[in-house]
Amino acid sequence: MKIFTVHQRKILFIRHDGNLIAVEPTCPHAEGPLEQGAICNGRLVCPWHIGTFALPGGELVEPPPMGGLKTYPVREDNSGCFVDLKQRSNAAFPKRKGKDRSRRTFVVVGAVGAMAVSTLANEGFNGRIIVIGPIVDEPIDRTQLSKQVLAEKRL
Repeated sequence: MKIFTVHQRKILFIRHDGNLIAVEPTCPHAEGPLEQGAICNGRLVCPWHIGTFALPGGELVEPPPMGGLKTYPVREDNSGCFVDLKQRSNAAFPKRKGKDRSRRTFVVVGAVGAMAVSTLANEGFNGRIIVIGPIVDEPIDRTQLSKQVLAEKRL
């Protein structure tokens, strides 16, 4: 794994199973440096909070991140390596085939609400979602919030 700057954008390049993969260089959870992570069983593991992403597509496998990695198409030939920064896929919100057309309702309770709601959206659910908890706005990633506050970082 190695980071290169391409047109003023940092990109993490990973050689995996003989193929070159280009992904965003930081974890979407708390911006952990993915080049310091590990590749294990076809998965990239963030060194900070063990968020895990499938290779080569960057799909989320294990939280605490709430979405996958942005990936970029890469082409290699005898003249070099080429990455297309315009045609980025966002594994955080992959397009699913078909939509949930039912009239189902999901009730989400507690601190894990943000991940549950994100997963429902990523899977194409278009029914009603009711979130029960003390937060009036949207669900919060409390793990990241508490660590940022304890580290005295501004959000």
